[in-house]
Amino acid sequence: MKKDVKNPGNTVKRHRVHASYYEYVRNVVDKCGHKYLILQTKSFRDYKVSLNSNPDQKLPGGIHYKITPQKCKSYSCPICGKKKVLDLVDKLKTVDFKKYRFFTLTLKNKKNYDDTEKNLLRVSKCFNKLNNNLRKKPEFKNLEYFRVTEIGHDGMVHIHGVWNKYVPVKLLSEMWEKITTDSYVVNVKRIQSKNDVTNYLFKYLTKDVSKTDMKIDPVFFNLDIKNSAALFYESGKRRYNSSRNFFPKVSVKKSDWLPYYFEESDVKTVETFIVASIRQFGLKKENFDFTYYFESEQFLYEIFKIPPS
Repeated sequence: MKKDVKNPGNTVKRHRVHASYYEYVRNVVDKCGHKYLILQTKSFRDYKVSLNSNPDQKLPGGIHYKITPQKCKSYSCPICGKKKVLDLVDKLKTVDFKKYRFFTLTLKNKKNYDDTEKNLLRVSKCFNKLNNNLRKKPEFKNLEYFRVTEIGHDGMVHIHGVWNKYVPVKLLSEMWEKITTDSYVVNVKRIQSKNDVTNYLFKYLTKDVSKTDMKIDPVFFNLDIKNSAALFYESGKRRYNSSRNFFPKVSVKKSDWLPYYFEESDVKTVETFIVASIRQFGLKKENFDFTYYFESEQFLYEIFKIPPS
């Protein structure tokens, strides 16, 4: 076992990564952006369907195809992980935190890193039970929360989050110890501003997100490098969660884009599809969105006679 540089008398404990996580990284994360997703507008799809019965109808206006890389949307991905966090932070900014309080719950670790993965499962069950018990009390009936699970340097599992009601520290500590049977360390503090919330939660949401998983030791996973993505994947637990009514209700505008065509990394096949669409429907450059398509500027020049930038 590797020696701890800061404490020579101690050893750096490690968590063994299951082969399933490496398979996930190879098959999903490493292939992020290597496939293209071709999206089609609803109006153009309707046009193609009715073209057989009405060959003389006019081509609808607006862009018809969008060619974009298919993203893995995984926290283990340095690109998608950051985007997911930034999107979540923007969503957090829509919440009114005037009546909210910060809270922290710690789950004791028995100095064994094999317990860390089990504790991820355990802390989720304990937190759900804690919320249910609090809501049974009249003063916490409509309790709402947002929480982030963190794995510390020492393998300890913590929950950081916000509640919309003040829970006294003494009461919280007693309830947490009763539920976990071995943990009583908690903390509750006041929120000063909305920026305090986003900055506080952002710190734990981005912990290890930007790391590159392929740098992980092929046999052991060292928690000291602050990359806990494998543990979350293996336990099947989310990094964050919220109550049903935490975020304000917003009407979601339905997109005009429909998935049409998945393509492997063979760019030539994508280009063949584009050429065929141009010939069949008389499409022009304005009918395509190539914003995220950087594979072949020379190809665009050849079919549209537009000089490469």
